Amino acid sequence: MRMGKALSWGLSALAAYLAVLYILFYYPSAETPHSFLWLPAFSALTAANRRFFVEKDRRMARCAWWLGFLLALSFFVGVQAHRSFGGIGDVFCVFGAALCVSPSAAFLVGRACRFCEKAARSRVSASDSAANCSERLLFAGYTAILLLCWLPVFLAYYPGIFTYDVGKQIYETGRASYTTHHPLLHTFMLGGFYNLGGRMGSHNTGIALYTGVQMILIALTLAYALLYLRRLNCRRLIRVLVLLFFSFFPPCPLLAISATKDALYAPAFLMSALYLHQGYADPSRFRSVPFMLRLVLSLALICLLRNNAVFVAAFGLVFGVILIREKKARLRFAALMLAGMVLFGAVSLGLQKVVRVKPGPGRELLNIPIQQVSRVYKRHLEELDCAAEIEEILPKARYYTYYTADPVKGYAEIGMNNLGEFMRLWSKLLAQYPFEYIDAFLLANIGFWHLDDTSYAQVYGAGLDSRQGYLMTDTIPGYGVEHHSLLPALENLYERLFSANEYLSVPVVSALFSPAFFTWLLAFAAVYAIYAKQKAALLSCAFLFGNLLTLLLGPCALVRYAFPMMLSCPVLFGVAFRRT
Repeated sequence: MRMGKALSWGLSALAAYLAVLYILFYYPSAETPHSFLWLPAFSALTAANRRFFVEKDRRMARCAWWLGFLLALSFFVGVQAHRSFGGIGDVFCVFGAALCVSPSAAFLVGRACRFCEKAARSRVSASDSAANCSERLLFAGYTAILLLCWLPVFLAYYPGIFTYDVGKQIYETGRASYTTHHPLLHTFMLGGFYNLGGRMGSHNTGIALYTGVQMILIALTLAYALLYLRRLNCRRLIRVLVLLFFSFFPPCPLLAISATKDALYAPAFLMSALYLHQGYADPSRFRSVPFMLRLVLSLALICLLRNNAVFVAAFGLVFGVILIREKKARLRFAALMLAGMVLFGAVSLGLQKVVRVKPGPGRELLNIPIQQVSRVYKRHLEELDCAAEIEEILPKARYYTYYTADPVKGYAEIGMNNLGEFMRLWSKLLAQYPFEYIDAFLLANIGFWHLDDTSYAQVYGAGLDSRQGYLMTDTIPGYGVEHHSLLPALENLYERLFSANEYLSVPVVSALFSPAFFTWLLAFAAVYAIYAKQKAALLSCAFLFGNLLTLLLGPCALVRYAFPMMLSCPVLFGVAFRRT
């Protein structure tokens, strides 16, 4: 039953007025309440609300409202988290603000969906078709374009970005004493090239070779993804935009030349997501031996390249079993997903037996609990009767920092012998300080979902001297790897932008660099997939959401952690908004 004209205008005006009040409450210094500037804001919100309330396509309205509500909720939750949740009243206030803003946000989401749908399904012109161009030629062309565009960045940071955890991995390789803290496959590959360079008389040469091989592997994967979009009849304009993004969006070449384990995990993850889409779109592929081998190997590979990928594969398995209706296809899908995880387990155990790997620290799975207990300790030390017990387990709890667990976690005394004791302590404090726990959880991963957050760009600090900011570009000393820029002008530009974080001074564009932007781009593609009933695209999106869930439980929000999202989201956006 459609809403009457007077009622729709009345509800629209009421929601707009409440939204203005909430915005003033959350940003009291933005403008004084009596400012005339709030009148056009109120008018625009009222008009947007009314357009949403009278939307004829109710399925679109429902889908857009959910995303609009979540967007608004993430904004107000992020603002409130920085202030701290003081009680249940703050929770109701946040949800009330999100509800009032959600109709306007839903209207914008719906308009964006319609725009993307129209742009993707516009008439095919003769120039838009690549039918006369062979796939092999296209594949080679995409690969060459990517490598040529990344080459200047590689020369500017020759022999590559040797930072993050690579020093620890090289140390393990040199002592032949490995742990499961870092993926063994990546440690072997990185250490192999490093040692090869040593035998050739220059570790720089070894790291340069590693960087070159990594760039080629990533470029080949992205070329395949672009070719897959063409096979799906995705419009040429979208394919060109995705290619330009991969070629020139600075985090892509910077991470492509970085020795961090995330650089290889991201393209492997993208391949797994595309294989899942292929299998669901054409269930007969689940009976094809070559396809089954590719899917199983890709799943095993991502688990070997990132420890948390096992949980991502398990999430994809559960979601796929729920989504796939045909019984035989569902059983084959489940068998292949399990086979990938079993293959990973077998290879991992084999490697551990051969090189006698020691288990990594168990505290890596306790990032959020450690943050929560540390926050309570730092903010309520004087009233705690268990302060000594906390100090024994978390001797550096006083160094709690909301945006990273590393200062406390790195010194945590948690093992199998006292894990139960720590969890009892955690449960006790949960009952006493539930809202501190909420704040600690939200602030630990706020960079992945709050578009207005910038803590992800200064986790380790920021500045030209430290070469740490949005991305770390310093070179770890003591391993014989020395940075020699062959294009210093380009390097200086990138250092100003991403070590001194000058990119943050660019309005609107700077938001595109946020990990949260790709989270919401993924959510936008998933909502449209639900609206258009594209279950194959939804399965791939769910696979990415599984990866996001593991990031929310991680030690901090970093751009390199979001690299799989950066590579996968533009491709899945094209998969969702394609011609059908």
